[in-house]
Amino acid sequence: MPNCQAMFPTRMLLFLIYLLAINAAAYVAFHHDKRCAVAGDWRIRESTLLWLAFLGGGVAAKLAQHRFRHKTRKQPFARLLNVMLLANLLAIPAMAVTLAQLPPGGAPAFLSAGPGPESPATRSRRPHRFGSGAGGEARGGTARN
Repeated sequence: MPNCQAMFPTRMLLFLIYLLAINAAAYVAFHHDKRCAVAGDWRIRESTLLWLAFLGGGVAAKLAQHRFRHKTRKQPFARLLNVMLLANLLAIPAMAVTLAQLPPGGAPAFLSAGPGPESPATRSRRPHRFGSGAGGEARGGTARN
């Protein structure tokens, strides 16, 4: 039996949970805004609806737009929502592939590695803050007690 952790790492599960949550939030926000529009109540800002779509909820936002017939004729908004959906359809698979290719420890090596090896020339130009310190004997100094 294959190792489930190796096939579907935790970070992929968290990414899917995030996508489900942001899509649910976008769908609910569109539904709520439509209900408020019909009732004449305070509305959700268009920028908020677009941000929900941009942050990964583009599919649910577009579904809700058609399902509730909400903001379909408002052309600047409808065009921007289409752009957000296209951005989601391009970015989400790319992010999923990137997450799948990360090493098991988490961050890729270029993010988790230190500053790299020091050359002797760089080490000698670096200022000493507190004297020779504990590493003084490695450079020819004497250890102090």
